This record gives sequence, structure tokens and C-alpha cells, in this order.
Amino acid sequence: MGLAYVDMTSERIGAASGDGRNCTKRGRIESRGFAVAARCGLDTRYVLFYLFALRQFIHRVFSLNGRKIMKLFIALLAIIPVLAFGVSGEEAAPATETADSSAAAQEKESPQAEGGILLPDGWGISDAVSAEEVEAIMKTPGFRSFPEASSSASSGRPAGSYNLPGTPYSQVKFSANVTGGRQAYDTAAGYLADTKEIDGPNWDSALMGEVKAGGKTQMRMLVLKGDQFFMISWVPELYPELDPEETNVELADLLITNLYGE
Repeated sequence: MGLAYVDMTSERIGAASGDGRNCTKRGRIESRGFAVAARCGLDTRYVLFYLFALRQFIHRVFSLNGRKIMKLFIALLAIIPVLAFGVSGEEAAPATETADSSAAAQEKESPQAEGGILLPDGWGISDAVSAEEVEAIMKTPGFRSFPEASSSASSGRPAGSYNLPGTPYSQVKFSANVTGGRQAYDTAAGYLADTKEIDGPNWDSALMGEVKAGGKTQMRMLVLKGDQFFMISWVPELYPELDPEETNVELADLLITNLYGE
């Protein structure tokens, strides 16, 4: 029906202008334009209505003759494929492929995909361990989060404590160096006395020992898992009912399990 309407319109314009050859030529040009539009995904009826309305507008407003109008249509028909590609979205495919490739690359680099830490970069101790979890292990209520000045979560060295407000030396401190690896582990181990290696399924190496800090004997638990180094410290004197080794293992298991989902 679209082509029949074109022929009828062309005949009317041809009769009005007295130029049958121009009518035939215009009809062929329009037919080709509709074919291009159809291949590009445009609605033929929409294009037909647009061209006819535009032709009438040019003729009435600018008083152009049939030959000049035909030249304008040739120029307009050359623009249709450009518009069609924008409407059909065929040119958007490379961008989609790029986005898919970027998403795949991010998934490949994701720590979760590699069996690493599940939290996003820049995670803090409060993201990994809660006060309630510390209370359960230390068997003492009332722990509150306490910020550590040495913390640098943005550079992969988060640190944070949980303490009992008003009770000196009550803090249970967690710290990490996500790229420190064996070197950080060995350096920290050099400060410990009365050391003991602790085996466990959640880490590659673990070592517990004591260090003097602020006139108190502090218990420290060092954990190495891959390239990630973790340290947990607390003062057993404030918790005489707890077994130091058992408590160290429970605190380390809590941190590693929350970070890695193991």
C-alpha cells in the first residue's frame, strides 16, 4: 500500500506541474528512499508521511518548482541512512561489547573471584568484625568501636579496636596489611617473645606470642594468608577467665571467616 500511495501522490504532483517525466523520476527516487529506510529499520508509512508533508511545506512556503523540490529530496534521502543507524542502534553494538569486556575484566580482578577477601577495596575493621562478635568471644558485654590513628584503609592497612569504655588496656585490636605478605609477618614476629606456632585450616601460617606494651604484657596473634597479613592484640590480664591460646584462635577465625567467607 505504501508504494501505491507514492504513485498516486506522484501522479497528482506531475499533473499539477505538467511534467510527467519529473513525476516518474521522483517516484523512483522516493521508492529507493523507502527501500533504504526499510532496510535500516524505519517505518515506511512514517517516512512516506514525512516526505509528503515536507514536500507540501516547501512548495507552499518557498514557492519552489518541482525540479528544485526534487533536488532537495535527493539530499534528504541521503541523510535517511545516517538517521536510520542512530534509530536502529546497530552502531551501539561495539559499545556494548566494550562494556561487557570491562565487566568481565573487573570480575576477573575481583578478590571474590580469586578466592580472596570478599570486601571491596578500602574496607575497614568495622566492616569485618562487629562489637557483638567480640563480646561473644571475650565473654564480656559493653564493647564499643574505637578508631586507631594508625589505620590507613585506603592504602590497604586498616586498623581498629573494640574496648570497654572507661577500662584502660581493655581494647582488642585488629590490624591488617593486605599486601605485606611474608615480609610483614616475619617483621612482626621478630618483636614477639614466648612464641608458638598455631596450625589452622583458615591460614597458611599463624604465630602467637607476647610483647611488653605500656607496662602490660600484650598477647599478639599473627596470621598470614596468601599475601595478606593480619595481627590481633589484647591484654590477657584484663580477661583472666579466658585461655589465651583458645581466645587467639577464636579471634583469628572470626576475622578470617568474615573476610573470606570460609
